[in-house]
Amino acid sequence: MSSSPYCTTSNFNYQVEMLNYDPGQGLDKNAKLSMDAAKTGAMALWSLAKSTKNRDVIRKAGAIPFLAKLMKTGQVDVVIPTVGILQECASEPEFRSAIYSAGLLENFVQGLQSSNDELVQFCAKAIYKCAEDNFARKAVYDLKGIDPLLEIIQNSNLRQNKCLVAAATGAIWKCSSAIFKTKKYVDKGIIELLVSMLHGETEEILINVSGTIEEMVKADISYAGTVKKCSGIPYLIKLLTIENQELLVNTTKAIGALARDTESRLEMERLDGFRLIWSLLKYPSSSVQASAAWAICPYVKSSRVSCNSLVQL
Repeated sequence: MSSSPYCTTSNFNYQVEMLNYDPGQGLDKNAKLSMDAAKTGAMALWSLAKSTKNRDVIRKAGAIPFLAKLMKTGQVDVVIPTVGILQECASEPEFRSAIYSAGLLENFVQGLQSSNDELVQFCAKAIYKCAEDNFARKAVYDLKGIDPLLEIIQNSNLRQNKCLVAAATGAIWKCSSAIFKTKKYVDKGIIELLVSMLHGETEEILINVSGTIEEMVKADISYAGTVKKCSGIPYLIKLLTIENQELLVNTTKAIGALARDTESRLEMERLDGFRLIWSLLKYPSSSVQASAAWAICPYVKSSRVSCNSLVQL
């Protein structure tokens, strides 16, 4: 698929002006025309926002105040492309900062309550993209955004919608540091639920779930025992055989976090997990090599065998 075209700020001005809809205009003919224009403009900018170069141009063209107004219209067919633009652009730090300033995190959390699965998906994806720092993670937690995200992965019908589940688990992963500061969700069975998702899911979901398990165990090493009890370690070790760089990075990090727990580490040894991790030190990716080296540290520190024997792995 070809990349989106790159446009200058002046080229964007017309499309951004199309977004200038006032939710308080009423329902007359002119208001409907204005709404239709905003929807058309949002659809066009959503396509353009898929290009990294275009995202900063959209911001500089003054789109964010207009997008914030459109989020408040309550018109799903307008809000979806609006969130689409925002979740594409939220990967850029300056755009994320503008999203925070405009109070749009609250709108994303509210969108998780929609009966429209597509809107829920894009709101979850926007949270995933925005939750890159503790401020945003805490904000999502304080806005009560965690419960609707967990409800998605607890719902057997919604679990069939893999794009929706991928967005939800991505948001859960990025908000893990806030989620696992207390045992509130642990007591509700979140660990068991996450471990059950370490197999039979798409690679994108597996990346998110393994990332969540790493953050969870880093927050409290006692959670390693529950992961082990739920057969999470064999699932994670099996993921080490999948050729996906992001998945290998997150899985090795999760295993490294779990390896700080003695019982978990012993099970990894029994399952030959550290030999697999050792082999990843030769993987043609510096990020995979780095995460593998970090994961093997607890094993090396506690191992009763010689360094020469370790090298033979």
